[in-house]
Amino acid sequence: MPLPYENSTGGAGALEEIGKILTRFGCARFGHMTDNETGHLLVQFTHRGNDVSVKASYLGYAVAWLKEPLLLQPHEGHT
Repeated sequence: MPLPYENSTGGAGALEEIGKILTRFGCARFGHMTDNETGHLLVQFTHRGNDVSVKASYLGYAVAWLKEPLLLQPHEGHT
């Protein structure tokens, strides 16, 4: 079963895309912080004068991704 967002942009490109989306929604400021000890990404922004903080875990997704049976997935150029 494919994982949600498995083909999406990762790393700096993903954070840049988040910033573009927040800008389109009218957010005035945007910042992020990665906590490698707890496996969380913290995103903070200001929207209509309200400061917003969103914390998301990336550990659960990493565990699920590692459990995907990569050898069973078709590879380009192989039949």
